[in-house]
Amino acid sequence: MRKTISITLIVIILVTMLTGCYDSTELDQITYVLAIGMDKGVKDKLRLTIEFHIAKGGSSSKSSGSSGGETGGDYTTITIDAPSFFTGINMINCSLAHKLNFMHVEYLVFSEEMAKAGLSTYIASVVRYRQIR
Repeated sequence: MRKTISITLIVIILVTMLTGCYDSTELDQITYVLAIGMDKGVKDKLRLTIEFHIAKGGSSSKSSGSSGGETGGDYTTITIDAPSFFTGINMINCSLAHKLNFMHVEYLVFSEEMAKAGLSTYIASVVRYRQIR
């Protein structure tokens, strides 16, 4: 009897502990990055440029006379000098209200000067970031 109660208690505790979503992120807490640009920095080693979409609230219904959508109006670009790719991301995350999410990056652009010098050190740091992989 005592063994059955203790096993039932352990199962109930494990079930309640394993059902939580401790690392979930709401869509209104993240910002999707669309493009990343890298250039030689003026003050630091790297100049990092991030273009991301700004989600605007409002109605999604269109009137019968409207056509198409706006282009370019909902995007913002931030440029920052940083010693490394990860430091630049952390600096930008500290200045924004929403956390950057790199799962929808479409473009990764390097400057001509960096391409001539070699990209292996820069690409290695970008590939190590799990959202970009």
